[in-house]
Parts: sequence; C-alpha cells; structure tokens
Amino acid sequence: MTPFGEGLLMPFTSTGVRAAGRPRRRAATLLAVAAAVATGVAAPAVAAPASAAAGTPYAYVVNQGSGTVSAYDAATGTVTATIHVGDRPQDVAVSPDGRTAYVTNSGSGDVSVINTPTNTVTATIPAGVGPYGVAVSQDGTTVYVADADGDVSVISTATGTVAATIPMGGEPAAIAVSPDGKTLYVTDIYLGRVAVIDIATKTVTASLGTGPYSYGLAVSPDGTTVYVTDNTDCRVDVISTATNTVTALINVVCYPIGVAVSPDGRTAYVASNEDEAVSVISTARNTVTATIPMGPILGGKQPYAVAVSPDGSTVYATNYDGGVSVISTATSTVTATIPVGTTPVAVAATVVPPAAPHRADVSAALSCPAQLATGHDATCTLTAANAGPVTAAGVTASILLPPNLTTASCTPQCTRDPSTATWALPLLAAGATATLTATVRACAPGSATVLAEATTPTPDPDLYNNTATARLTITRHHG
Repeated sequence: MTPFGEGLLMPFTSTGVRAAGRPRRRAATLLAVAAAVATGVAAPAVAAPASAAAGTPYAYVVNQGSGTVSAYDAATGTVTATIHVGDRPQDVAVSPDGRTAYVTNSGSGDVSVINTPTNTVTATIPAGVGPYGVAVSQDGTTVYVADADGDVSVISTATGTVAATIPMGGEPAAIAVSPDGKTLYVTDIYLGRVAVIDIATKTVTASLGTGPYSYGLAVSPDGTTVYVTDNTDCRVDVISTATNTVTALINVVCYPIGVAVSPDGRTAYVASNEDEAVSVISTARNTVTATIPMGPILGGKQPYAVAVSPDGSTVYATNYDGGVSVISTATSTVTATIPVGTTPVAVAATVVPPAAPHRADVSAALSCPAQLATGHDATCTLTAANAGPVTAAGVTASILLPPNLTTASCTPQCTRDPSTATWALPLLAAGATATLTATVRACAPGSATVLAEATTPTPDPDLYNNTATARLTITRHHG
C-alpha cells in the first residue's frame, strides 16, 4: 500500500467529519485522500446539549499548510489563538467535556494534545506512521487514531500512551466511534470500504463496500446510522448499523468530502469540493433539502470539512483556498467568514469550559514484600496518582534501589540500570493512576530501603507526597 505523498491533503471535520486530501478536479484523476470524524459527530452525546454547559463556544480549525490550529471564539467572532502543532496536521477531535483537543500530524507521526481553556499544547503522543482520522470515546478515556499505514492506534487519555494497535489493512482514513463505545467505523480509501471494528475484541467484524473513494464518515447521535461520502459517485451512502448494510444512496453535488450530523440527528451537512457548496440532507427522508453555495471565500472556495456547533445553530465549513465559512442553520446562508491559516483542512466545534487552576497533585505510593532471601526475586509496585485538578504532563516515575538489591525487569517497559527503574508518562489525567512494577533481586543480606518518586513539571501544590519508601529484610538463602 502506498502512503499519502507529500502535499496530499486530508481535511477533516469535527462535530462533523474531517474531509480528505484535495481531490482532483476530474474523477479520473482523483487524489487518494480521506475524511474522518471528530468528537461530537462520531459520537455526539444524546443527553443534554453541550450548549447548556457553562463555557464559551469555540471552533478549532486545523491549518495543514501552516502547521497550526486556529482557535475561534464564536461568542466574539475572533480568532483568539494560533497554536503550533506537528508536521502536516490532518484532523482534530475534542473531548466530551470540551477541555482537550487532539490533533493528528501525518508528517511527524504523532498527536498533539491541546488544553483548550489555555489553548496550549500540553503533550505530543507518538502514534503510527501516518496518523489521519481521530475520534474520542464518549467517556473521554480513549482516543482512536486511523493510521494510513493500515492500523488503528488506541490511546489512553489517562497516560497519553498507545495502549493497543488494531490491524485493519488497506488505507484507513476517517474514523468514528459509536455512542455506546462498542464499535469503530473506519473508511478505507484504498479498498473502497467501511471497516466495522469490535472495540472489545479489537477485530474487524464486517467490511462494507461503499465506493472506490469513500472519504467522510459520521455516525448519527442515536448510533443507528452511518453516513459515508462517496467522492467519485457524488453521493452519500447510508448504512444501517443494525444490519451493516447500505440502505440508501443520496445524490449530492460533486465531489463530496466532509459530512457532519446535527446534534438532534435530523440533518446531515455535506461539503462538496468541485461544486463549491454544502448540501443539506433531511435524515428522515434521505433527500437533499437545500444546497448552500460558498461563494468567494477570502479569494477562494472549495469546501472540504464541516462541523456543527453543539447547539445546532451553526455549521463551519473549511475552504481549501482559504478561510472558514460560518453558516446559519436557520437560514441556510453564509453569514461570515473566518480568516485562518494556510490550507484549513479540518474543524471541530465545542464549548470550552472555564480554565481550572493550573496545578496537578501528583503522588507516589510504594509496596514491596517485607522479607526476601538472597538470590530470589520479588515485585515492588509503584502507584503514581494525580489528584488534579488538571492533567499532569511529562510525569517521571522511578524506583531506586540500595546496593543489596538490583533490578531484573519492569512492567510496562521502562528505562533501567542495576539500581533504578524509570517510567516516562506523557500524561497523567486528573483522577487517574498508573501502576508500575519492577522485579528486584536480592544480592546480599541485611536491611534495604527502596525509594519511589513521581514528579511532573506541571505545578504541584504538595511536594511531600511525591516520594514513598518501603523497607525489606534480606536473609541469606541456605540452599
């Protein structure tokens, strides 16, 4: 399989779908690009709308050409921050609580983690060879990343590490998680399909043919329907999740890329690059009820990605040639344009809560057996915890041994020498714990004091609980 080449674009949408690289103006020479769902559209909350939450409505726009994310304050109508991320950013998804945005960077092979109340990057997580689509689980504990090399990375938000990799094959692009958190849906532009993945077993359970260039992907809020843009055939495929079959084909203007579903599930919005318009679809009737022309947008057009605001009043459409169109869902008209960075290819809409006090109370606890014989092994367990209120970044946790003990192994993987085992945790979420174990071997009889510590550069209000000790008595082994 050939990965995306230099310069190929993959716009995405959030609370909608991310769209894919820039399609060529003729179907016969269409670029292999793709679309992916971001938080809110992949699995929007069916309960109280986000608009009811305290906070400020924001749109986060990924600028692939600039390597930045523009943070747009919808209340004031201004871009309040330009956030530098990795190389060739592709997609963005926001956590259900609105506090964290995750941006895939296909050029640098990682995910940038953005604290939205402060609009700063707090961590960078290595994730595959060419990460593209991204989605967040409804409980906020897991981030799923579609890798163009054929895998899906499963990231724990508590530790900021890849906890598992799901092999899929083909060229994964757009990704969405079902509202119940049990299923992933992933478009594959190489094989022209949607892969259905069981999250519990981490296996592909179904493969649905949806056209040679299936890009954008969005799941309805009730989880019963998946909408997939078929770029070549200028249509949207409607999939029933109950039967995993295509139940309807909706013709739209050409060439469709991004797709997003409104929070109430009644309307789908589709960005079409060739005809420079957004199609409005009634999900009850599976018909197009309106077509919204983009018109000149800061010198260009070509809508790629779409996102719907949490209150359903606004649609954001990124335009490859510059700017983001702001669309009123009440009138189906463009009401404003947002100047952003170069080549905006993805957008996510959310409500950002007020900033929490910027401190993280990280602590260490240690347990070891009370007695051990020379030449024998024992397990010492370090528990690193974060009492919050914010995520701790760059946590370093270590177990330090006296001369009569030595390290034999550690879990998970760590950096170790005979007297030290050290783990690097990119993130430790507020309220989360990390259990780290080292197998130690007794070398000589006597008493031994083992030291453990957990530290973070994030301001820590209590430094006294960052260390812990455990005492062992080592006896001579009489064999």
